[in-house]
Amino acid sequence: MTFDGIVMAAVAAELARSLQNARVDGVYQPGKLDVVIVVRRSGQNVPVIVSAEASTARVHVSFVHRENPAAPPAFCMLLRKHLTGARIARVVQRGLDRVLEIGFSGPHDDDPPRTLVIEVMGRHSNIILVDAASGMVLDSIKHIGPALSRVRTVRPGVPYAAPPSQGKLDPLSVSEDEFREALERFAPDHEASGISCVEFLNRKFQGLGRDTSMVIASRAGLAGGDQPCAGLDRDAVGRLWTEFCEAMERVREARFSPCAGVHRETGEVVWVSVTGPPPLPVEPGEVDVRQFPTAAEVLDFAYTPRERAVSLAAASAEISRVVARTIDRLRRKLAVQEEEMAEAGHADDLRRVGELIAANAPAIRRGSARAWVVDYFDPELRKVEVDLDPRLSPRENAQHYFRRYSRAKRRLAAAREQASGTRSELEYLEQVATTIEQAESAEALDEIRRELVDQGYLARPRRERAPGPKERAPSGPLSFTVDGHEVLVGRNNTENDLLTLRMARPDDMWLHARGVPGAHVIIRAQAKGAGEVSAEVLLRAAEIAAHYSKARGASKVAVDHTLRRHVRKARGARPGMVIYDHERTIMAAPRPPDAATPAP
Repeated sequence: MTFDGIVMAAVAAELARSLQNARVDGVYQPGKLDVVIVVRRSGQNVPVIVSAEASTARVHVSFVHRENPAAPPAFCMLLRKHLTGARIARVVQRGLDRVLEIGFSGPHDDDPPRTLVIEVMGRHSNIILVDAASGMVLDSIKHIGPALSRVRTVRPGVPYAAPPSQGKLDPLSVSEDEFREALERFAPDHEASGISCVEFLNRKFQGLGRDTSMVIASRAGLAGGDQPCAGLDRDAVGRLWTEFCEAMERVREARFSPCAGVHRETGEVVWVSVTGPPPLPVEPGEVDVRQFPTAAEVLDFAYTPRERAVSLAAASAEISRVVARTIDRLRRKLAVQEEEMAEAGHADDLRRVGELIAANAPAIRRGSARAWVVDYFDPELRKVEVDLDPRLSPRENAQHYFRRYSRAKRRLAAAREQASGTRSELEYLEQVATTIEQAESAEALDEIRRELVDQGYLARPRRERAPGPKERAPSGPLSFTVDGHEVLVGRNNTENDLLTLRMARPDDMWLHARGVPGAHVIIRAQAKGAGEVSAEVLLRAAEIAAHYSKARGASKVAVDHTLRRHVRKARGARPGMVIYDHERTIMAAPRPPDAATPAP
C-alpha cells in the first residue's frame, strides 16, 4: 500500500477544488509527527490530516476523530500563530512528486504569506512552514541538520530547498518513443534478476508507486504486473504503453476512481489506487475491491487502522519504558536483599561460636587472637579454632558473638520482609508489563496509565486533575459466549479486581494461567449453586486465559481453575493480585476468543 505521486495528485485536486479560500479555524497536533488543520468552509469545519510518520505519511481531508492534546507541542503553537485566521490561497503539487504546497494568505493585507510544504517520502517525510516572501524555513516538524544529511538542511532560518531530484521521467509528458527506449535500456540491465514490469514503471517514472504500477501492468495483461520486463514482445509493450497513457490521461483530467483491495480473511488493505482497480479474476480471489467517492475516504479507510496501530505502539512504548526500568531496579534490589539474607542466614553459626567460647572460657588465655576449643556439639568432641578479639576477655568475646547473632537475626527478619515486599511489587509490575504488551486499544492503555498514576509509578500530567470515584470506574472486562456460558476477561489489573472481587459470584468459575502474569477469567455459573461447567467450556475458557497471559507464545499452558469463593485478596495487595486455593490445573493451548477449539 503506497501513497505515491498519483495519489497526491488526486488529493491535491480535491483540496484545491473544495478548500480554496477556506479559513483556518484551528490547528492541533494529536501525534508526535501528525498535525490536523481545521478549516472553515460553507459553515462546516473540515479537518485536514498531515502526517510525517514514516508508515502513515500522507495529507488529505479526514473526519476521523483524533484527540486534541491538552498541552500543544512547540511546532503546533507555531502553526497556530502563523496560520489561524489565514485563508488557503493555493494548493499546488510539485510535478508528480509527493510534495504538496499549501499557500496561505493572512487575514490582513499586511500579513506575510506562508506556505506549508508537505513532503510524503516515507521515513524522510516532513512538514515545513516557509515564509513565502523570503523562502526561509520558519520551522519544521523534523529538523534535518548536516549531521543527518549532507544533501539538504531543513531547520529554522535556512532557505527552503526542494528534495533532490531522482532523475525519473515525467509520465505526463513522456512520448511513446521515450517510453519504449526507457524499457529497452532498463530491461537488459535487469534481465538476470527478473525485475518485473511493476518495478520498471516504479523506478523509471516520477510519481508511480508500486500500487499504481501494478494496476497499469495488470490491465495490460502482464501477469498481475509480476511478468519480467525483459523479453516482452512488441504487442505486450504496446498494451503496457496504452494502459500507461490511459492512467496518465485520468490524472491530467482529474478523473480519479479511488478504490482499495481488501484481503477477504484478514481485512487488511493490500493496495490503494485512484486510477481504478486492476482487472478482477474470473474466479473470486482473496482480495475484494472497495470503491470510494473520494481519495480522502479511501485514504482514511486504508491508513486509519495503521495510524491507530502506530499511535498504540508509541503510547505502549512510553509506558513500557517506565515499567521496564522499574522492574530492572526491583530485580537488582531483590538480588541485594537475597544476598543480605544469605549473609544473615549464618546467624546460628555466630551463636554456636559464642556458646563454645563460653563453655571453654577457663581454658582460653586472655589476649589471644585465636583459640582451639572443644566442640561440644560434635559427638566426637573434636576441637575447632575460633577467632577472638584480644582486647576482650573470653566471656566478653562470647557476649560479643551473642550480640552479633542477635543483630544478624534482626537483619534476617527485616531482609525477609523487604524481599517479600519487593517480590510482590515485582510480580505486580510483571503483570502490568503483560497487560501493556497485550493492550489492543488506546482506551485500554489509558486505563493502565491511570492505574500506574494511582500507584505512584507515573506522574499525573499537570493539567489533568485526579478523577472522582465515578470517573475512576474502568470500562469493564471483555465478554464472550462459550456454549451458552458467559466468559469474562479482565484486560488489566484494575479490571481484574473489578471482575474477581465485585462482578463474580461465589459459584462462578475463576481461571488464571499458573505461575505467570495473566488475565483473570470468569465463567458465569448458569444457575445459583451450579459451579460446575462442562469439560468443553472449561477447556475453551482455559485457552482464552492462556491467550491473555505472558505464556501466550507457548504451545501448552498450565491454567488453574477454582470457584470464585476460593479466591481472595491479601491485605494491602496491589490491584489484580490475589491468592487462591482448592484449585485444579488444566493444560490448554493459547487461543484467542474468536478461534475455534479443535475437536479432541
